[in-house]
Amino acid sequence: MVQERNLTPRKVQEPDLDRRTDPRPIPPAVNNSGGTPITDIASGLALLLSVIAFFLSCYAAIQASSIRRQLDPVRPAPQSQNSSNQPESRPFAPLIAQTRFQEVKPGVFRQPTEDETGEVELLSARRVERSGNLNFARIDMRIRRLDQPVQGLSEIDLPNTIALNSRTNERYTAVEARTPQDRLIDMASLQPGASVTASVIVRVPENLDRIDLDIPNVRVFRNVPIG
Repeated sequence: MVQERNLTPRKVQEPDLDRRTDPRPIPPAVNNSGGTPITDIASGLALLLSVIAFFLSCYAAIQASSIRRQLDPVRPAPQSQNSSNQPESRPFAPLIAQTRFQEVKPGVFRQPTEDETGEVELLSARRVERSGNLNFARIDMRIRRLDQPVQGLSEIDLPNTIALNSRTNERYTAVEARTPQDRLIDMASLQPGASVTASVIVRVPENLDRIDLDIPNVRVFRNVPIG
């Protein structure tokens, strides 16, 4: 007779290998997002405003610099210490902007005499050759008597005309004058409204394209172009 034994089922006796307990807790998932959408929008707006402020400050600095340059007075060029090269003091005549090789146009260059009894108008200023030398300029002009009473000195002495270099104050003398009279043109000898033509040849270096013309008893002509 076989004796029955109370045997525990094998499944109960053997440990369950599929059920393992881990004492370490599972860490929570980490959110790798850089921030909430609202934070991202605020950061973008701040960066955009910073860039706009930078460009506005640069523009303001450029405008301020331009305004300062316009307001700064132009410093006059230093005058030469040699008094012998200084022209005689004359009333200021407005400067006329000229370009190189521009010719004198009738009606543009007019100046009254010192006593305001006459008016001198330049008709032309061009280079002439003398003995193969081009360092000369011929100035043609019209001298007209105005309807004013003659007072004091009224003679125009063309042979003593001086050409001036407006940049260096160098003086160049006249070498020839052609007038309807012997030497001087006396405004008292002309009837009001009458006019005469005359010319003078002055030494002007070939590389000089404009001069100041100082005729005795006539206000100075400024920036006369030599054609």
